[in-house]
Amino acid sequence: MNSFDDLKSLYRAVFNTPNGEKVLQDLQAQLNPDEIIVKGDANETYINLGKREAFIYISQLLRVDDE
Repeated sequence: MNSFDDLKSLYRAVFNTPNGEKVLQDLQAQLNPDEIIVKGDANETYINLGKREAFIYISQLLRVDDE
């Protein structure tokens, strides 16, 4: 397994390019981190929470400051 710093570098190398930014935009649209709760359907709500978590993970790796 790569170290956290290695993972940050890998994710940034992929997503900090014009094509990577387009892919990230598509992931945001597909995973829709802002749409979580589905009234009357707990399973869909849990699925949406998982999608949100995946998008947040990627976003955090791209935002973490180098210290």
